[in-house]
Amino acid sequence: MRLTKHIKIVLFIFLPVMAVSFLIFLASVNKLQISAKNITVRSLSIDSSGQKYNIINGEVFLGDKKISPFFNFVTYKKVNSLGAFYQKTKEDPLFAGPGLNAEEFNKALESTKKSHDQFLSKVGLKDNVIPLDFLSNIGKVSSLKENFFKDPSHKNAESLLNGYSAALSGYRGRR
Repeated sequence: MRLTKHIKIVLFIFLPVMAVSFLIFLASVNKLQISAKNITVRSLSIDSSGQKYNIINGEVFLGDKKISPFFNFVTYKKVNSLGAFYQKTKEDPLFAGPGLNAEEFNKALESTKKSHDQFLSKVGLKDNVIPLDFLSNIGKVSSLKENFFKDPSHKNAESLLNGYSAALSGYRGRR
């Protein structure tokens, strides 16, 4: 009889906790689905397995197989996050416009560095007037962005984020 009482107490506590946890899970799935609703990105890679995922109108696929957020939540979330980052980077690029050619930018920057050095020596300044580290990192960010768009993988997204961080550090350092 005492065991039955303990089971009732455990069920009384356990069931509401499970129900609330399930509702929180459903809310997070719904939030992911709403945020990715208009995203279509192909050939996303979230790990080194070589598997390519597609997001088509917010639905996640591995090949022709639809990935359910209920049974593969971690994979679904990783693919959606990468797709959202891809979309955001496409729509609102940081540090550079979408038409920036990294190679031409770097050539122009080399010319600017020479002129800058000549200017500093002629006026007797030691500190940089132009944030050259920041500008050189912009060329790198542009190359990293091109790589990410060609191969939208977790690895390339991480490299791009590190490039953003380096560019920001170059700006703050103003060297």
